[in-house]
Amino acid sequence: MFSRDTALNLPVSIGKRGSRWAAFAILIGLIILFCTTIIAPLVSAQLELNDEIETARKQLGRLEIIIERNKDRQAQRAIPIKDDIWGAESPAVISAKVQEQVQSVSAQNNISLISISQTQTRYSDKFLTSGLVIEGHGEMAEFVDLFTALEASRPLLFLDKLKVRQYQPPSGLKSGERLPIAVRFELHAPYRTEAKAR
Repeated sequence: MFSRDTALNLPVSIGKRGSRWAAFAILIGLIILFCTTIIAPLVSAQLELNDEIETARKQLGRLEIIIERNKDRQAQRAIPIKDDIWGAESPAVISAKVQEQVQSVSAQNNISLISISQTQTRYSDKFLTSGLVIEGHGEMAEFVDLFTALEASRPLLFLDKLKVRQYQPPSGLKSGERLPIAVRFELHAPYRTEAKAR
């Protein structure tokens, strides 16, 4: 049988034990809450970022192939055939046409153009080139589509001096948005003046 002292101490012991269990339960709850609200989203975001990086690597590989193919085409066609050459009286007219084409294709591919400016005219034995320096930003895949379209265009356009870097939007990267890049490149259009063509 319990003595009077034991009976008096029993609620105190149960109370202390209950407090320990309550504190332990609260601790477990806080850990679970921390994991679900902090750790899980971070892990999910990291996995998404890894997927984006892998996609960007594949797209960059495609981009490099396009540029190399463009260089090979320039080497093979040191003297473009007649249909490949732009015809106009002045480089300014050609530059305006090329700029209009770039703006149109960029808009179709959701690329934001920052600036388009003229660069030095290049000379060859048989033709001249009118050049533009173009800067813009967008997703890697969008630039791949842009360069593919420019590469396939006729009359010819030559890509050169491509520079790619990471782009940080002023408002930050939105959830689910692909990694944007900033791109700077030159675009050259081969041409002959009407006087030289005759």
